[in-house]
Amino acid sequence: MSKYVALTNYIVKIKNDKIGEWSGDNTNNDGSYERPLQMPFIIYTEIINSFVDDVNNFVDIHKEMELTSYGDILNKNELKWDYNSMAKANVNLLDEQCTMALIVAAIRADRFSSGILLQFFEDGIILKWLERLKEFNN
Repeated sequence: MSKYVALTNYIVKIKNDKIGEWSGDNTNNDGSYERPLQMPFIIYTEIINSFVDDVNNFVDIHKEMELTSYGDILNKNELKWDYNSMAKANVNLLDEQCTMALIVAAIRADRFSSGILLQFFEDGIILKWLERLKEFNN
């Protein structure tokens, strides 16, 4: 079995999934101590949560790929850790390590910028990267 199958199996699932949606404060809270506002956040579907878990497991299992250093990997490939640079990357020219680093970086970015992972999914960028990994399976 190829090492990316567990991740590339998500291609069809993601294509047919709702991915997630924003949730926010639907009450008449005014931001006061007694009625604080709740910051908006994304509720991802079970498929996306499983995908993120599987990517994190992949990072743990394949330490030889050094994916915890995704920022260094992106820099080495002249990519920045921001949406535009990552989304515009010509994935057909990237190796396995950099393709995986893009996925890991997108997941990690969502911790700092809520909604960025949703954008990567909605714009088809994650699917593009998974399709590239599928090529490496063959």
